[in-house]
Amino acid sequence: LASSAKSDAAASMARNMVTVEAGGAFQQWLSHFGTARVQLDADKNFSLKNSQFDLLLPLYDQGDNLVFTQGSLHRTDSRTQASLGAGWRHSTSTYMLGGNLFGDFDLSRDHARAGAGLEYWRNFLKLGVNSYLRLSGWKDSPDLEDYQERPANGWDVRGQAWVPSLPQLGGKLTYEQYYGKEVALFGVDSRQRNPHAITVGINYTPVPLITLGAEQRQGQSGKSDTRLTLNMNYHLGVPWRAQVDPTAVAAMRSLAGSQYDLVERNNNIVLEYRKKEIVRLKTADLVTGYTGEQKSLGVSVNSRHGLERIDWDASALNAAGGKIVQNGRDYAVVLPAYLSSAQGVNTYTVSGVAVDTKGNRSSRSDTQVTVQATEVNKQTSTFTPVSSVLLADGKSTQVLTLMLLDENNQPVDMDVKDISLNSSVLKSATISALTRKSAGVYAVTVTAGRDAENVTLTPVVNGTTLSSAVVTISSVTPDGARSTISTDAAAYVSGSDMAVT
Repeated sequence: LASSAKSDAAASMARNMVTVEAGGAFQQWLSHFGTARVQLDADKNFSLKNSQFDLLLPLYDQGDNLVFTQGSLHRTDSRTQASLGAGWRHSTSTYMLGGNLFGDFDLSRDHARAGAGLEYWRNFLKLGVNSYLRLSGWKDSPDLEDYQERPANGWDVRGQAWVPSLPQLGGKLTYEQYYGKEVALFGVDSRQRNPHAITVGINYTPVPLITLGAEQRQGQSGKSDTRLTLNMNYHLGVPWRAQVDPTAVAAMRSLAGSQYDLVERNNNIVLEYRKKEIVRLKTADLVTGYTGEQKSLGVSVNSRHGLERIDWDASALNAAGGKIVQNGRDYAVVLPAYLSSAQGVNTYTVSGVAVDTKGNRSSRSDTQVTVQATEVNKQTSTFTPVSSVLLADGKSTQVLTLMLLDENNQPVDMDVKDISLNSSVLKSATISALTRKSAGVYAVTVTAGRDAENVTLTPVVNGTTLSSAVVTISSVTPDGARSTISTDAAAYVSGSDMAVT
């Protein structure tokens, strides 16, 4: 075991030596083109995971103004990404002000993002702000099953400072904010809504070529991470001796010495994720009908993993006496009673969410259910008694009952204001207002006056004229003691006629 441990340690040391040598050689090659920063991280297979290559190339450098282009190539979270941008810097004796535009490209997954930034530098101090705006839309994600991904919009504010008496030692502070429902600022397994983070770091530069750093990033909900960094920086036109001279570090912190420094920004495209619509529920937009009818909801489900159930929300409908029933693969709604009162609600919203066999839920689908007023049937509706007699004594009354029914003999409940009673010309009799007694049942009272007359009442419902009822008011009242009733025979065979006198 000891021999194996020594062998692994030797192999690790060899890999690190090769990495440093390769980085240094590549730095020197890049120095022919501009300011370069190279970070190599080799594993036991010598792969370049989490490696980064940055290059700043001056395009115009005259007096106080510098126009440059900057490119970056890196691999983060198993994604190869590239950035390309251009910027302008204006320097004075006390400060530098600059602006830049960038395009970020995910070469592995075809994502694209634009960036814009501002810089304000002084001796021993750098301030910057960057914004990031996605250019590409949703794409299927290889990280999560049944998910899509796209670049998240965001911004950050950055500050760097160094100790004037000890220019090798510096610190950094970054605040970053991204937007979206499921943003992977701290990795795909730690997605958050509109996440933000604060990064605090320190760095030590023993020689201009090498910078060691440690950073702690703290986000919301306890999310955090720690990074240790090793950067190798090469500046165009600076002799190699100066690159490894400890006394040259102080000059790097001045405005003149940092003019060609790289733009500090997040070149990594932060991704936002969303669940794919792998189960979709479609229902009818509108269902109308009469009380007691069963109407299809027009349910249509597309599910990648098969349908487990549909969760319905129809509390108001159920409270009114309606319900949802399943008919094989379809679902139907049984309509509740029509409410004719002014406060009555006859329109309901039925909502459904489909759930597949893996627990995935569809978007909510809403159906408006409207109960229509049932039509009154002239043949089945009644107004009784059809004929009655009152004494013209100024106080006798007769109650007439109106029963509104549909063609299926079901009550039709109407608002009283929708029912009118047409009457014959009255002498001294009076007619009360029509009142509702129960669903579809109404009553009106006729009070006799002192005059003999025939009172004819005819109900009209929504333009439909129903059968009339007649109340005869007479000044003569039949005397039961002196009146007789007789038949034409003492006994009858079933089905034979009977004459009554």
